[in-house]
Amino acid sequence: MLGLLETGIVDNRSVKEHRLLGIDPFGPAIVGKGLELEADVRLSGPLYLGANVRIERGATVEGACLYDRAVVGSGATVRQSIVFEDARVGRGSEIVESVLSRGCTVEEDAHLFGSIIGDGTTVKAHSRLEGASIAPP
Repeated sequence: MLGLLETGIVDNRSVKEHRLLGIDPFGPAIVGKGLELEADVRLSGPLYLGANVRIERGATVEGACLYDRAVVGSGATVRQSIVFEDARVGRGSEIVESVLSRGCTVEEDAHLFGSIIGDGTTVKAHSRLEGASIAPP
């Protein structure tokens, strides 16, 4: 694990906090307590990263909101999206301009573009969705 950051607001003027994150300055962010970052993570603001968010090795998060306990798996990308509490983005998945509701799971290598996924829904591995709205049964 590269970094664990206490609650704070990070911006381009807060060099000390950027060093704690282990990455270069990336733009404005609101960061909750207990953020976990693994190696080679790429972050680009504006960002909201809630409490106990985990971003795994090689993941990219740009212009997104990740609420409490959200997990972004290794090599995954979350761009211009909202990921609510307890949602998980699987390894190598891509989430673009989408909303993942509470407790969602996106399995590995899934690709969502302009989609809304309802509470507790699982998107299967190797799926590709564009402009979809999916609610749990």
